[in-house]
Amino acid sequence: MQDTHDDLAHQIADRWATYLPDLSRDLLTVAIRLERTLKSLDRELSHAVTPFGRHGIRNMEDFRLLAVLRRVGDEGITITEASQEIGITKASTSARVERLVQEGLVHRDESEVDRRATRLTLDPSAAQLVDDCQKATLGVYDRVLGDFTKAEQDELAALLRRFRFEEAL
Repeated sequence: MQDTHDDLAHQIADRWATYLPDLSRDLLTVAIRLERTLKSLDRELSHAVTPFGRHGIRNMEDFRLLAVLRRVGDEGITITEASQEIGITKASTSARVERLVQEGLVHRDESEVDRRATRLTLDPSAAQLVDDCQKATLGVYDRVLGDFTKAEQDELAALLRRFRFEEAL
């Protein structure tokens, strides 16, 4: 599998080099590998959450929101905090929250201090569902990283921490 990705990435980079000779082939090869890996990972994660759709978790964004709520516990979080945690816009988070409230998976509670602010919490009945979905998604990572040694996983984690992105939300 790795050889196929390596060969394809190099072939694509070589083709681009004919049109853009000043292009960094090494950078393009890494970019191609990264894009293909992310697409494959996204597809596998989406497949892992599919069985949970009948319980209200329709996609990875639903799961990520519910996982955040599971993690923060009874203190809950605001829609703004949730959108920042899961990396989608506040408007998308609001729409998602509305549906998950209707599904009975999320509670929306007015703040006792500021009536305009609401806190989101996970319905206690959804905790096991979220835990099971978490195990399913971690199974994907276990399959993907299963051949990596502990040292290689640590090295990958260190490299991933070096990615630089501006906060877009």
